[in-house]
Amino acid sequence: MAFPKAVQRDSHLTLVLNDETQRTAGYTLTELLGVGGSGSVYAAHKVTEGESLKQVALKIVHKRSDTQTTRPLEEAELMRGFAHPAIPSVHESGATNDYDYFAMDLVTGWNLKALLKQNKPLPLRVAVDIAIQLCAVLEYIHGNGPQKPGTPVIHCDIKPSNVMIDPKGQVHLIDFGISCGLKRGIHTGISKGTAAYMAPEQITGNLLDDKTDLFCFGTLLFEMIAGKRLFSGRNIPQLLQDRLRQSNWPKPKRMQWIRGAKSGPLDPLIRQCVSHSRADRPDSASSVLRTLKQTKRRIRRGPSLKDWLQQSQSKTMRQAV
Repeated sequence: MAFPKAVQRDSHLTLVLNDETQRTAGYTLTELLGVGGSGSVYAAHKVTEGESLKQVALKIVHKRSDTQTTRPLEEAELMRGFAHPAIPSVHESGATNDYDYFAMDLVTGWNLKALLKQNKPLPLRVAVDIAIQLCAVLEYIHGNGPQKPGTPVIHCDIKPSNVMIDPKGQVHLIDFGISCGLKRGIHTGISKGTAAYMAPEQITGNLLDDKTDLFCFGTLLFEMIAGKRLFSGRNIPQLLQDRLRQSNWPKPKRMQWIRGAKSGPLDPLIRQCVSHSRADRPDSASSVLRTLKQTKRRIRRGPSLKDWLQQSQSKTMRQAV
């Protein structure tokens, strides 16, 4: 089984944006972790009075105009309201004339997108373990769980590349760049999200609520189990256009035809989550979490997420030798 290399804390590569970056933010960039439409995320460390602090993830977004919304600073402020082990803590944020930035915990491990690319479909129990942890984070940020965030939030971009898994098997949810506060539903007026995972209301720019995240979660759960995306198209405009035709709304094949009878209990859950109508989706992340835990008790074979990671790491090391 192929297994991608984990993101390492140390690197011989030193990247420096420019002198102003060094003077203003005081960070030395050691590795490029990801590039998005608006900016980049680096592994970095900050040196103060000759002492090197622990590595962090530094998100830097260059400003395109004087009127551009300082979204990274809003993202940092939103994340400061969280106190959950699966969400990176923000250490500091700031701005220069050219860019906004903030530093947060660096999550080492594997990106779910990379795992799916090289190991699809995932073992059923592994997929359910990931789904349970991810759903628990959604329960928290939506304000439905026993612990409450500073402000209930809709993530709006649940997809494989925004899910990290560390070597201990802890799932982390990252990138709250287009998230918004949950105040009895929110009208964005514009389309936000990633085409293959967006809920219908995201595509049309209509009312968003916690059930929007549950739709995205359902598409992700399907992909982990089936080994392929639920929605696909030749290009993004065509994909979005096709997805808005409710009469052509795809119906997921029954899981037992894909993964065997034991995955059958997930059929109704996935179908509910990806319903075109929000009224037909689960009531909350809490209800989805209960169903997932019940399903896990029925799966008696296969490795847990943590065991699978350890086995895969060991196998990769043997192949390297």
